[in-house]
Amino acid sequence: MRAQSFWIIVVLQTLLLSASGANADNLPAPDEVLARMQAVSQGIESGAFLARHELPAEGVVTETEGWFDGVRFRVETRQVWSRPGQEPVTDEIWWAFDGERIVETRPPKMSSAREATPLRLDEVSKYVSLGGMNVLMNWPLAHSVVHGRSLPEEVLLHAGGYLETVGQETIGDDSCVVLSAPRARTPGRFWICPDKDYALARYEYDREDGRLVVFEVREWMKVGASWIPRVAVGYTVDQEIGEASPIERCEFVSASFNIPVPEDRFQIQLPEETVREPFANLN
Repeated sequence: MRAQSFWIIVVLQTLLLSASGANADNLPAPDEVLARMQAVSQGIESGAFLARHELPAEGVVTETEGWFDGVRFRVETRQVWSRPGQEPVTDEIWWAFDGERIVETRPPKMSSAREATPLRLDEVSKYVSLGGMNVLMNWPLAHSVVHGRSLPEEVLLHAGGYLETVGQETIGDDSCVVLSAPRARTPGRFWICPDKDYALARYEYDREDGRLVVFEVREWMKVGASWIPRVAVGYTVDQEIGEASPIERCEFVSASFNIPVPEDRFQIQLPEETVREPFANLN
């Protein structure tokens, strides 16, 4: 009887291993996942929003209002620094690109401003990215637009040019394909959600001090055919005791997409006495 039970267990284990191998074989290759990630930002052409970004450990809260339409944009950012024993300090800066010139200034005095007429559209990429939803959410890897790279290209850059498909896991209610970057300078992992049009649901990497750094979407919003983060959080984990410490929180306080945006939103009216200086380098 014991011998029979032993062989039943062996057969069951073999079947389970075969099934898990089949599932692994059915997982998409990294190149396929990256190709499908291109759809993440499609279907969003214009809009207006208020985004809030908090860094609790640093006592910093940033609120950003943005308007964008094609490559034109206007962004108004207010950052409040609250340090123990000190009065809060507010820093404000505006950017705008009306299709012809870029302007950067600091209200309320607006006594000086930098401006330039770009020679090429790609020279605007650093500033036009400020009108992108993911960048203003400070979602990791969204800085791709700043450098003119697509999100898949940015993922590959963080991965050191090499990725492996290592499995399938659930984040919240969503099943995700997990890509690993074992050859990166800081080895990391990416969770890509097919049900969210291959949006990036989670990114984590191993810090040199042994802590795990995690960025994760907690709430989503759908715009057209695209899924973008509505609430994203970042935290570190002590892997020995499993204790988590928050490092940031980002959210859309309000947002409307694919709406008409008034023409004056893409301009900044500078006082006559404003000292105008050229951008030293747009790139």
